[in-house]
Amino acid sequence: MKQKHIILITQKDGTATQDRTEQIYRLLKPGYRITILDTYKFIRKRMTFLLCSNPNLVFVYGLKNAQFRLKKSHYPIIEAMKLRADALVHDILSLKPDCVICGVEEDMMTLHHPLNDALKIYDLPTPFADEVNYGGTQPSTIIHELERIEKTTLVKSHFFCANWMTYTKFLEKKYRVRNSIRAPSGCETAKRYARFKGNPEIAFVGNLDGYWTNLPLLQNLCKISNFPINIYGPKRRPHIKLPYKGYLKKHSHLADYQFGLITITNDPLRKIGFSAKHLLYVSYGLPVLCPIWRQDKTLEPATIYYNKHNFNERVRKYCTETLWREKHEAAMRLARQMPWRKTLRPLVKRIDEYFQSTTE
Repeated sequence: MKQKHIILITQKDGTATQDRTEQIYRLLKPGYRITILDTYKFIRKRMTFLLCSNPNLVFVYGLKNAQFRLKKSHYPIIEAMKLRADALVHDILSLKPDCVICGVEEDMMTLHHPLNDALKIYDLPTPFADEVNYGGTQPSTIIHELERIEKTTLVKSHFFCANWMTYTKFLEKKYRVRNSIRAPSGCETAKRYARFKGNPEIAFVGNLDGYWTNLPLLQNLCKISNFPINIYGPKRRPHIKLPYKGYLKKHSHLADYQFGLITITNDPLRKIGFSAKHLLYVSYGLPVLCPIWRQDKTLEPATIYYNKHNFNERVRKYCTETLWREKHEAAMRLARQMPWRKTLRPLVKRIDEYFQSTTE
């Protein structure tokens, strides 16, 4: 029997979220033919085509998440998403897939198209309309339109899943949809774990462009911290003074640290949210420093909550070997409980069942 063809839409932008697509690929590869469409590069290649076919639109390609700024549109972010979908659909149809899994919010409108009756799955990192809303840069008219687009995407997809359980529940309640798959992100246990040091170092891994990173908090912590904080990310923002160490080419370097740091904004979405780097830190046995306004029962055993006033006090408390090892061992237990093959199994199973039912 001919193998079913699955297309994965992703962005290989150097952030921890791309690990999820790589794991989906690894788990589906044995039974399916897989094509990865990296829209971080793909959209750039389609620029000339789009500009020629839309001579009245003048747009600039941005570095962050392939955003366009359309000078002659009242809704530039919406127009950008439409253009991205047009470019993707053209190439997807030529590949004749049996299934399309979209893991990029800006490309969700691709799933509004029939795509030759392919199985359509929206694998979203974050509820996009709310993310844009709390970014504070778009008017309410655009937020309402994004909500309409997001709901249409969920309805027109056969299934959807989010990177974390809280996001799935949030979308089910907000849009009253029931076609979800519970397939949260996971991690892989590392070959080398962090070790205790009396003079600990703290690692931060993340993209500094997103508002949710909470740069003011990160900058403040770097300024007041009594412990070294080293920052790794896809690219540096030159005007920001931070101890930036470049792109983390090998995650195994995290084993040289004693704590992993998360900074996120204090808004309703991020309070119930999820950072992919949380599980990345956990996989190396790192206790995770997380703002107190985000609390998650699943991740709590390996987490140390802080605010900007007690940061040094909280780190100092866990500089004692006994307390550090408690969090370290909790992190390793959590990593063993959440391997990718287990967390993504419901997604793989649903795809298998769908194709079995259509071939009977």
